[in-house]
Amino acid sequence: MSEEDREKGREHERHRTLKAGRIILSDQLVLDCLIRDMSEVGARLKFGAFTQLPGTFELLIESERRILPAEVAWQNGLEAGIHFTGPARPQKRAV
Repeated sequence: MSEEDREKGREHERHRTLKAGRIILSDQLVLDCLIRDMSEVGARLKFGAFTQLPGTFELLIESERRILPAEVAWQNGLEAGIHFTGPARPQKRAV
């Protein structure tokens, strides 16, 4: 576990990443984002423009072709921290 993770009281180590993601709001509405940090239980997302996320949604990790249910932990400007709320499922169709 990194020094920063210990200092902030995190139970799970975060890993820096730069992956393309999509917030799935409905079958017809998605928001693009970058996944900047990720752990077993959550992630930090960055958006290209201010985005007000709903309380719960699904995150598609494009390179892994998997979808995770999530909820907002915090949101500040162009960034948001999220918690995963359940197991991942495979992406079965294009989003």
